[in-house]
Amino acid sequence: MQSHRTVFQAALCLSLYGLAGPALAQNQWVEPAQPAPMLNERPGGSYHARLCSDRLAVCVHATEPSFAKPLPHTLSILEKAYQNVVFVLNWRAPMKEGLPAASGFDVYLVGEGPTWSVRPDPPKDNTTLARSTAFGLLRYDALDTCATEFALAAAVARAGIYAIDAAANDELANATATYIASLVVSCPSAFIAGLDDFQASPYLAVSNPIHDQGRGALLFPWFIQTTYGSGNPADLLHALWALSSQPYPKDSGILLNEPDFLDTMSTLAADTRRSPSDLWLDFAVARAFVGNRDNGAYLPDTRFVGSAGAVRFEWSVSFSSLPRRFAPRYPVEPTGSSYLWLSLDSPSPHAGLGFRADWEQPDRFRFALVLVDEQGQTLSRFNPMTEERGTSVEANIETLTGAKGILVVATNTGSVLQDIAFDPDNHPYTPRGFTVSLFAQ
Repeated sequence: MQSHRTVFQAALCLSLYGLAGPALAQNQWVEPAQPAPMLNERPGGSYHARLCSDRLAVCVHATEPSFAKPLPHTLSILEKAYQNVVFVLNWRAPMKEGLPAASGFDVYLVGEGPTWSVRPDPPKDNTTLARSTAFGLLRYDALDTCATEFALAAAVARAGIYAIDAAANDELANATATYIASLVVSCPSAFIAGLDDFQASPYLAVSNPIHDQGRGALLFPWFIQTTYGSGNPADLLHALWALSSQPYPKDSGILLNEPDFLDTMSTLAADTRRSPSDLWLDFAVARAFVGNRDNGAYLPDTRFVGSAGAVRFEWSVSFSSLPRRFAPRYPVEPTGSSYLWLSLDSPSPHAGLGFRADWEQPDRFRFALVLVDEQGQTLSRFNPMTEERGTSVEANIETLTGAKGILVVATNTGSVLQDIAFDPDNHPYTPRGFTVSLFAQ
């Protein structure tokens, strides 16, 4: 038995040596992998025509020979867009410093991709705030329409945000840029499809990239500026983006978007003596009265978008069918919302409504019950206060006199736990479910 054990140990040693031998023999310096190329390289190639303004720091470039002919016309539109956004709205101008070859803001005509997009250059100055120059991409087949004017105005506004904060959340910045463009260019066809998609999926977060990389979410900055701004049409949005800027990190090449644009909502809420959850609930209610549902009380300038602005209701039920319990088809992401319409078909003169909602931890849901008359005007609004770490809320409406229906609005205001608090830059988002119970009284 001893001899077998000795033979086994010897065989084991030989096998281990055989495995280690090649590794020891190859114990030599391995050249580390080369860094990946910049993701935002400027378009180039064998053919590259350029035309620059003699009045403003803007240039347009053709990436293909067939794209060169419309350069003069495109440059004149870019100059006009720059003047309207920067000089008229007092929006931040794109940075001029950065790349030695950059004359200011450069726009490249390309053959594919979204109608417009803006990409940052690597920040060159790491001594102050994290900001950078940027360049725009404009799809060639979008020329000769009002979409060109709209796209270039949005691109200038987006480049201005890069001049404030190079780490800005792309979706929220694109939403802001789209709204800014809508102020200076009358071209609803440039954004109405994205707006329609945004309203068709209200359960998704405002910053979800599925909204055309944020371009469809222009209702959010629209609401912020219209509801809380004053004076200049873009003054509040500009101030909020300025508050979200941050210094360049000294010990890392990675930009951290802290504070981000949504963090500045806390400052706005404090200034208006409200909480951030109040602001999200107000926005959820306001987006229910957009387009052909506009009653002049929330977003009165959105009537022109018509049915494209109508938010999708999860349920539409009658008062006579109560009591009932409802759950949304999709769980709701933070900053997303859900809607239920209760038609008051045959309530008694002294009828009331009982309401109860339950939801998943650790997020906090807020709810609003809006009584609407036959003309679509808001009669009253009830906001049942939910506890910060609660999972249910109850409320009673004692009288329904004069109301044609009740709009039940639910919005997810994010997690109450700080270590997993909602951050628009952390994907994927975690949706939460809820239920609503309604009782006739």
